[in-house]
Amino acid sequence: MKRYFVVTMCMLSLVVLCCACGNNDNKYNYIELGNDVYNMSEADYKGACESVAYNDFRNEVIYSEEHKKIQCTGEVVQICNEQTSDSEYYSEYRVNITKVDYGYGGTSYVDDIYVYYMLEKNPKLLEGDIVTLYGEMTESVTYTTVNNANRTIPAMVAVYVDINE
Repeated sequence: MKRYFVVTMCMLSLVVLCCACGNNDNKYNYIELGNDVYNMSEADYKGACESVAYNDFRNEVIYSEEHKKIQCTGEVVQICNEQTSDSEYYSEYRVNITKVDYGYGGTSYVDDIYVYYMLEKNPKLLEGDIVTLYGEMTESVTYTTVNNANRTIPAMVAVYVDINE
């Protein structure tokens, strides 16, 4: 009986951890990008990106269908899934992208987006990193929170990432 209880608690803990960041429907961890990703240098790609704010993600269909290149800056607030093998194409993060200035030097970021991150081209990210993301918008992501509620947030694929000091 004690063994059954321990196994059950371990399984429950695993479910809670998995639900914390993403039970999304992207089963294959692959998203189609525009050809510019493969045909442009890093400098040219970054230079072609349009700076966007959180409200611009309301136009995800226009941005994603046309493979418009975007840029935004924010704080990594959660590591959802890190690429651990060649079979996983992206790592996945939640990043807050709206900077709020509280005065007296105090700032923080709000308004989170889901970021698929091509780790092969970029450095590993840590929670708390301030980053500039360059890439393309994609469909919003719906996931189950630890409170068992569904939550939908905007998403993007980050082709290049700069860690800001």
